[in-house]
Amino acid sequence: MTGIFLLFLACGDSTKTPSSSAETTPVQAPKTNKAPSNITLEAEKIEQTALTPSPMETRKAAEKEGLTTELSTLIQQRDFSGRTTDTDQIALRTGIILADTVLKIQELSKAELIRNLTQLHDNMKVIGAGEGLLFTIEELVTKVTNDALTRDGLLVELDEIVAYSRPNEGFGKDDTTGPLLQAGSWLASVNLLAQAMLKEDKTTLANSLFRHDKVAEYFLSYVKVEGKEKVPAGIMTTLRTTLESMIAIAKKDVIQKEDVETVAQATTVLLGLI
Repeated sequence: MTGIFLLFLACGDSTKTPSSSAETTPVQAPKTNKAPSNITLEAEKIEQTALTPSPMETRKAAEKEGLTTELSTLIQQRDFSGRTTDTDQIALRTGIILADTVLKIQELSKAELIRNLTQLHDNMKVIGAGEGLLFTIEELVTKVTNDALTRDGLLVELDEIVAYSRPNEGFGKDDTTGPLLQAGSWLASVNLLAQAMLKEDKTTLANSLFRHDKVAEYFLSYVKVEGKEKVPAGIMTTLRTTLESMIAIAKKDVIQKEDVETVAQATTVLLGLI
């Protein structure tokens, strides 16, 4: 999903090259950099277009600000062994897997890459992804299996997948979990960013990198309205608290080291619950 900087990272929209899969099938879902607008918040409607930074944009922003730690080296082993049929929790997990795969794409073995892509496909099928999106991932699995796609080419494809968010952008007509896939990917990236700043003792960079209130507000609006009866209760409470904390921190005149520590700790706890 991608970034502006009213929101979180000082990155402009980048023009993406259409994938070969999009050119070869009429059912390919359209790609967009926009997360959904016109979110209904409680009794009033608020029109807001929030552009969510992709994992690659997060990494590029970190490098631009002078962080030298490779975010991929900070990724911990994820334990998604707990089975769940809840589509919202699966969507959050899928976003995390997607972010990890994008950031570690040059380091993963072929077998690990195929495993992750297969997991993405299976999860997206469960949460109601549309025919075009599922076809795209199936084609990526085939290309990786046959060594017909470079890692850089795959990176472009995966980074674009984060931009699918609503039914008309790749998910099934009855599915509204797309924003939670985006949220999982974004929160995983933010967690790594906070860890990197703390590791290098460069937490002052949060004053440019953590101005993400609009992105967090967008996800919070989804959780409060559309996801309030669907997100598992334990995760729901922690997700809301984390997003509210991130919004408050982003709006501070000066973001301090303890604020970065708060974000790192809160997102670590949340990712552990998912």
